[in-house]
Amino acid sequence: MMKTYWTALVVVFATAGHVFAVEPNLAGKTPEEVYSIYQKAIVDEDLDAYYHCLSEGLRKISKDAHKMIMAPKKQNIATQNIKGGDSSIDGDTATVALMGDDSNGTIAMVKEDGVWKVNAQEKWGGDEDAAPPMGSDITTEFSTAGLKKPGASDPEIKKLAWSVLVESDKVLAQVERANRASENAQKWSVAAKNATTWAAAANNVAKLDEELGVMREAEIEAQDALKKAKGFFDKVENLKTTVQEERQAERRATAEIEAAQVAEENRLKKEKDYQAKTEQEIGSVRAAHIEIKVLLEQHSYKEAYDSLKDKLVGCETEKGKEKMQVLVDRCKLLMNMKIYIIEKINASPYRWGWGVGVSAMDVVGADNKGIKLQRKRIEWSGVSTSQMIKFASHYLKAPEIRGVKLRVLANLNLAAAIFCFENNKAIKAEDFGNAATELYPAFGENLRRLTTPL
Repeated sequence: MMKTYWTALVVVFATAGHVFAVEPNLAGKTPEEVYSIYQKAIVDEDLDAYYHCLSEGLRKISKDAHKMIMAPKKQNIATQNIKGGDSSIDGDTATVALMGDDSNGTIAMVKEDGVWKVNAQEKWGGDEDAAPPMGSDITTEFSTAGLKKPGASDPEIKKLAWSVLVESDKVLAQVERANRASENAQKWSVAAKNATTWAAAANNVAKLDEELGVMREAEIEAQDALKKAKGFFDKVENLKTTVQEERQAERRATAEIEAAQVAEENRLKKEKDYQAKTEQEIGSVRAAHIEIKVLLEQHSYKEAYDSLKDKLVGCETEKGKEKMQVLVDRCKLLMNMKIYIIEKINASPYRWGWGVGVSAMDVVGADNKGIKLQRKRIEWSGVSTSQMIKFASHYLKAPEIRGVKLRVLANLNLAAAIFCFENNKAIKAEDFGNAATELYPAFGENLRRLTTPL
């Protein structure tokens, strides 16, 4: 069954407008370029330019019929956003790819007198049947071939469009019927001229007259169908503004959805990048912690504190800043605890404060470099963890805490808890932590923050 180049016309509507154009020069044009000119002629309603792009076979259909055909084709181009693509050429024939919003298709071209012309109907939606040129066996399915008839629930404009296509089928069927009758009439005319007997000539003339009658009948029926098609099409035109607005609204909605999808993709990418940056900065905080371990073991808390301040400024993520701030705050508290112990040793020397048992010695002084015993000096790097805990325990209890403000004392106990936490002395860390929160309950959250592993 012959497929037609109007099978894509399921919905026929869009903008209208009439532009007169000069007959195009097709010489030297590629199939794609000729299709572009052909499409423009349809959009501009330039019947002469459109007719000029057709092959000899398609020009057998009258201009009046083609004028009716152009209208739904124009609507389809606009509403389906049809564009021509690449072509494949095989000798004097070619196929141009077509792309629309709802489907892809092809259109056949033929080279006549060195010029490419449109030679057949468009094929849409993966139609596997070849589209033969006009002049094949008569069929009543041109525009409606391969299409599904609209149902009762379909939009009115779709039903009207279907009626236009049905009447177009009738027009084209009658045109092809007339063309076939014309071919037959030529045969009988030649046969009548060449007849050798009166009976044979009369018989051929009778058949010729019969074919002429078919041609007249086809013309009348085609005109009637053309009139009905135009009536349906006029109704389509009356609905086009509403449908066009609906289509534009759909496109705006689609654009909004696509924009929202892009925004969501960007948000997810930004979130993923931020997470990666966060993990990178947390890794940097842990590396910084390892780097200052030596300084912490030597009780060089100020040096550790100074090395972390620049790193804190360089953090960009919330988690990175939070964890780096934990390190900075730990070092600051330890630095203040050391200053307190130095001041307390100088103000109140620690009798038998160094070492244990018979080897114990008095701690009689201290400064930033170390502590002074009865007979020697010890650098801070030589002060063990247990000795530092001994200093803290001694100077954070009565009577040494006389005159120390409650909040300051709570901070010093918090610092001692951090010192024990950093040196894996969990029980002592808990004791000093409890002392800090008993003195100042509001420090509970700060204690949790500063003694949570990084």
